[in-house]
Amino acid sequence: AYMEDCHISGDGFLFPGRNVEHLTRSGAHSRIVSATRLASKKHPSLAKKNISAHTFRHGMAMAMLASGIDISTIAIWLGHEGIQTTHRYMVADMNMKEEAISRVHPNWGTVAKTRYKADPKALAFLMSL
Repeated sequence: AYMEDCHISGDGFLFPGRNVEHLTRSGAHSRIVSATRLASKKHPSLAKKNISAHTFRHGMAMAMLASGIDISTIAIWLGHEGIQTTHRYMVADMNMKEEAISRVHPNWGTVAKTRYKADPKALAFLMSL
């Protein structure tokens, strides 16, 4: 619908730039910074986050993975040469790990699922190093 509304052909640029035909990297960065600043007014915690184009790329890849899209398809979509790079997304997703365990462990649903929580004294010691 966006492409039709903006009269963009299949080989055209989705996002126009200010002074050029297409949105540049610095233009994208500028728009993300501006949008983050605006969103931070309603959600102050965003001001402390480092939000970049990569944040959106990573979020989309994780959403695709969570929805069951094959890792090789995600690798192609991201432009990775192989699935080794994309495999990092699988390693990072704790919910996927828990779901995999629940498939092979018959009592997983009845076992208390608690994640490790470090001792505050140990954390304080490590932070003092």
